[in-house]
Formats: sequence, structure tokens, C-alpha cells
Amino acid sequence: TTPSSNRDTYEVLTHTKANLNMINCIYIESDKGLSRLINEVSETNPTVEFVLSDGFDGIENKGITVGAVCGMGGELIEQILEEGTIDKNGVTFVLQPMTKEASLRQYLCENGFEITDEHIVKDRKIYQIICARYTGEKYEITPTELLLGRVNIQKKDELFGEFITKTVDMVREKYNGKKSAGLNVNYELACLIELSIIKEKYNNERK
Repeated sequence: TTPSSNRDTYEVLTHTKANLNMINCIYIESDKGLSRLINEVSETNPTVEFVLSDGFDGIENKGITVGAVCGMGGELIEQILEEGTIDKNGVTFVLQPMTKEASLRQYLCENGFEITDEHIVKDRKIYQIICARYTGEKYEITPTELLLGRVNIQKKDELFGEFITKTVDMVREKYNGKKSAGLNVNYELACLIELSIIKEKYNNERK
């Protein structure tokens, strides 16, 4: 489902097989949204505690094991993770960026968050869900892995073909725009070549 509503936030957690009995707090942006979510989720799981806060600030002593940040731009999710004062160790972060997915993955890699799982979901549009946990160890991934997700490339689920086609179209549009403006397109060209290889391999495996 599209994580554009509070109910969808709950559905995202369910989709990623999060243990809702272990969730002590769900991040919600507004008091109005919090009230709606309390009514919807309490019927299903009355043990969930609801806290209105600025990101993860002010909930340091809640013993959080799963933190879901959904339905906002990747850069804002980065800010929430960066400024959060909770102990990140032992926490599984379920992240659903509406934009800047590659930027968010880059942040996770550069700041010691291991990407443990990824999901592609669709409700009119395609959305990405990124599950990560803090290890403190930085690592590198390729530009194509930033765009598609290393786990998504490995899993190649039923939406992967449509997802990679959409990604190729996006990169090609950037390539054409920069080329028309006389700008360097080496990065986009390299991405298009690697994306084409992955797409061809995927199509061959589906035959």
C-alpha cells in the first residue's frame, strides 16, 4: 500500500513482518494524525504506546526496538536519524522515503547503518521500503545499488521488472537533459549501462 496515511504506516510495519508487540513507539508528524492512528491501531494491538515527539527526541527511555519513519522525503528521514537522541543500537529502522531514495541509501552507508532488507510495493505508484540497523561500520555500494537497492537486486521480486524500467527511464531523462545542456554525462551513462545489464539478466531469468 502507499504509506501516505497513518493506517498505511501500520500496514508497512506488517508488510515487513515487524513484531508489533515489541514496538513501544510509532513516530507520527501531527497530533491530528496521532489521534486517528490511536483509534485505528488500538483495536488491533492495544499494547502499542503512542508518543507525539519531534522525530526520535524525547523518547530515549522507551526501549524502542523498531522505529518506522514513513511517507516523507529521504533527506528529512536522514535528518530524523541524524538528530535523534535515542540509542540506535539494537533498533530496526523501517524507512519509506517518498523521494531521494538513493540519497538516503548513501547516508545509511556513510553513517554505519546496515541495510538488512528492502521491499518494493505499489499502489498506483511504486514505493521503496528500506530496513536498516545501526552497526557503526561504514561501507560502499555502487551507484546502481544506490538507485535500486542491493537487496532488491538480489531478491528480484515480482515488481522488480517494472521498478527497474522506471529507474532506467528516470536516469535516461537526466542523461538527455544534461547532454542537451552540454554537461558531463559520464555518471548517467555508466548507470544506464549497468542498469541495462541488470534488466537484461532479469528478463532472461523470467523466460
